[in-house]
Amino acid sequence: MNLYQKLLNINNKKQSLATVSNYWQELATGNNNYQELVTFTNSTLKKDTLGKNLAIIKPIGLLPFRVGSDFDDRVQRASLALRGFNYHLKLTEFDTRPFNAQLGITPTKKDTTAFEADTMITFKRNNKVQSVFIELDNRTEGSATQAQKILNYIEYANQHPNDNFLLAIVSADGSLPTNKLKQYTYPDQHLGVLVDKMLRIRVGESQQTEDGRLVKATPYLIELYERCPNLKIIFAGLSEAPMRIAEFIVNANHNIDYISSAFVLARSISKETQWDVTFDPTIEVKEAIKNTPALVDTTYNQLHYNVSGIYGYFNYSNKQTNLHVRQPVIAGDEYDLDTPYLVTEVAQNFGKHHVLKDGDSIPPMVIFPTRERLTHANVPPAIQKMCNWSPKFIAGQIYYYQPRLGIDNNPYLLRELRNLVIRHSKDIYQYYSKGFLSRKELAQGITYSDKDKKLPFAYAEHILQNTRKYNELHRLTNYMNDKAFAEQIMLNEIPLKMLKSLIARTQGQAFSIPVIADLPYSIVGDDSLIVPDHIRPSDCLTTPNTRYRRSDAKIDLKYNY
Repeated sequence: MNLYQKLLNINNKKQSLATVSNYWQELATGNNNYQELVTFTNSTLKKDTLGKNLAIIKPIGLLPFRVGSDFDDRVQRASLALRGFNYHLKLTEFDTRPFNAQLGITPTKKDTTAFEADTMITFKRNNKVQSVFIELDNRTEGSATQAQKILNYIEYANQHPNDNFLLAIVSADGSLPTNKLKQYTYPDQHLGVLVDKMLRIRVGESQQTEDGRLVKATPYLIELYERCPNLKIIFAGLSEAPMRIAEFIVNANHNIDYISSAFVLARSISKETQWDVTFDPTIEVKEAIKNTPALVDTTYNQLHYNVSGIYGYFNYSNKQTNLHVRQPVIAGDEYDLDTPYLVTEVAQNFGKHHVLKDGDSIPPMVIFPTRERLTHANVPPAIQKMCNWSPKFIAGQIYYYQPRLGIDNNPYLLRELRNLVIRHSKDIYQYYSKGFLSRKELAQGITYSDKDKKLPFAYAEHILQNTRKYNELHRLTNYMNDKAFAEQIMLNEIPLKMLKSLIARTQGQAFSIPVIADLPYSIVGDDSLIVPDHIRPSDCLTTPNTRYRRSDAKIDLKYNY
């Protein structure tokens, strides 16, 4: 049975896309970061030095549990993503000099390049030049100026067809306060309008007859961009742009994530609504699935296969009326031009007042990569006006599915916290041996206890060792040094507020700090940037017309028609 047939056989909520593939399972369990917890025999310590109830846990690397056959598939996918980058960063190979210095432009040596990037990062991958151009958008330039900038980059990319480029237009969003933006504001409100203009603007001069009749219209900017495969353009707020730039640098791809999210969402809709939904990948995706390593290891250069555009369809069958409709499924990127352009093209023929009939092709489902925090997809005003939006789940409107990890099933978080504990091993050891994390906290009267909230896990049965209380851990410090103690302690044995205290020592104005810590910027009254303990797939489904109070914007699948 090939992998695609195995995917179609998923019918149990505890079965995961990752575990039906031996390839992925071997990747997950073969990683040294995923070791089964065991209790040491006392072979390395004199038996009379330990009490009968003292348990020393084997150093476990990143995760305090093993990857099992019935893990939540989001955990499996994320665990694979931890090892899914095939580019090893060497900072010495990055050229971060000013733009003119990299291009060799001096007062005596001029250059014909029609632009000067605010920041430029250059490196090589597979002997091909990879360049990141960053343009800062302080919300002072008009759309014509922005369009001309993009046109200059398109021309430059066409002149260097063997190189790959990322153009990041980064907008101020108040995460770092400026004179114009004193506090954080959603970046996509401004960027959605900017993207809308970039999709509708033409470049050049039209040709007309003497009586004013149009002979030849100039091309749209987006048409020129679509013909330039070695250039990727993104529009992101200052708080979220580094994440997307990093994906380009580390050569990340979301192939497995896109495919498995489609199966998960189809199953969730079928379970909670009056629609039976199946996901049917395109022929290209089905062929790619047959060669799983190529699908997992695909590179930015598209040496193998990259999931993009319409990569499949949801087939709906109404359980009551037997009505059948078909919905394109789009691989979305929160920040690019391609996603809103494709959504507009696919949905424009489905009018607001269309009466659903059997066999209809309905507006698309856009599936975005799984993230740790809520990201803000750019939605042009044109898309917001396309449907008569309903908070109920109906077949016939555009949906955005933005899957996220809760605190209880986030391997990224566990990796960060494990590294945090190792880095602050002396402080952790000091607390469990002397009762205080630091003398400063001791003076401030800050205390911790066994009753404090600990790190939650969705699947407690996979924690192979019961958590220990302070007194037991305190006794262990008599037999171990700080490094050994930090390596063996389980993350869910440490009070959450202690972990937050350690994070706060080095916390900056960053979107990517561990998700148990609140971001240093927010909008009063909106908790959408706070990551909850648990997130269901249905919590991540929205329509692209919602702007404010994002935490209340999800579609409730229980109310549908």
